[in-house]
Amino acid sequence: MTIAKKVKGVLLTLIAALLYFFLAETVPQFSQTFNLFDADLPGMTSFFLDMGPVYVCLSCFSLIFFAGWLIIFLGGSFSKKRYYSFIKYNFIFSLVVFLCAMVAMYLPIFSLGNTI
Repeated sequence: MTIAKKVKGVLLTLIAALLYFFLAETVPQFSQTFNLFDADLPGMTSFFLDMGPVYVCLSCFSLIFFAGWLIIFLGGSFSKKRYYSFIKYNFIFSLVVFLCAMVAMYLPIFSLGNTI
């Protein structure tokens, strides 16, 4: 496995963990804003607000991938090809969750403009 692929695996894993951590930090702020306006929230927004504690667990899960990737990076004997595909899927999943959560958080803002 080339050094570029190893570095790419480390970066993908760290970016996935950071996306989950960002969600864990920002979703409660949106929740406070929505509570101030007593707005009715769409189902998608309520779902992502209720999932708040899960983001921290997903971030830790990504960091476990990071630790495993470091072991491979340092010369461990895992199936590197299979592990790299898990890292790619973890990154894609984190990106999809992040984008869906951001859409869900900004959906009610358009209706909140009518209540002011």
